[in-house]
Amino acid sequence: MKRILILGFIVISSFAQSQNEKSEEVISQKNHTITVNVLSPTIYLTPRIAVGYYYKLNSTYKVGLEIGYGNNSIDLYEGNQLSSNQYRSYHIKPEIFYILNSERKSPKFISLDAEFVRHTDFDARTTVYNYDSNQSYYYENADYTRTKISINANYGMFVYFNSEKTFGMMPKIGIGMKYRSVSYDNQTYSEMVIQDERHTDWYSSYYNEGKNVAFHFQIGLNLHFSF
Repeated sequence: MKRILILGFIVISSFAQSQNEKSEEVISQKNHTITVNVLSPTIYLTPRIAVGYYYKLNSTYKVGLEIGYGNNSIDLYEGNQLSSNQYRSYHIKPEIFYILNSERKSPKFISLDAEFVRHTDFDARTTVYNYDSNQSYYYENADYTRTKISINANYGMFVYFNSEKTFGMMPKIGIGMKYRSVSYDNQTYSEMVIQDERHTDWYSSYYNEGKNVAFHFQIGLNLHFSF
C-alpha cells in the first residue's frame, strides 16, 4: 500500500511538473502584442486614438510601432483654443524594449522611442508669440500646423491580469528631448502687436509660432493583449 501511495505521488508530481512546463512554454510562445493607448484620447488639445503592435524577439527584447489619429469628433473638451472642426493630428512612434526580469510576475523594462507628430487646425483669430523674430503677431483665418519630433528613454512594467499573461496594462514614464515647429499660414490678415509678456503657460508650445528644442516629459498607459 505504501509503495502504491509513493508511486501515485511520483506520477502526480511528474504530471504537475509537465503541465507547468507546458504552461510556461505556451506563455513563452506569445510573441505578438496588440496595445491600445488609454491616455491619448484624453490629451487636452490634441486627442487621438492610438494602437500599437509589438513583437517579442526573445525573452529580453521586444520591438514595435504605435500609430495614432485624431480629429474633432473625438474631442472630449468643449472650447479648446486650438480645436475646430478642421482639427486633425496623427503620430507614429517606433519603440524598442529591454525587459529587465522577464521571469517575474510583473516584468519591468526600459525602452527607447522616437515619435513624430503632425497636427493641423484652423484659427479664426489669434495672437501668438514668434520664437524666431521675438515678436507677437495677430492673425485672422490662419491655417495652423504643428510638427513635433521627440526621442525618449522610458521606464515601465507589464502588469498582467491573468496567469496566462495574455491581458494587462503597461504603465510607463519617460524623459527626452523634442523639436517642435509651429506655423500660421494663408492668413487673411496679420499685424505685429505689442504685448506686455509672451505666452508662458504649460501649453504655450502648442500655439507659440516658430521652432525650438526643449526638454520632453511623457506618461503612458496602455492596455495590452498578447497571443
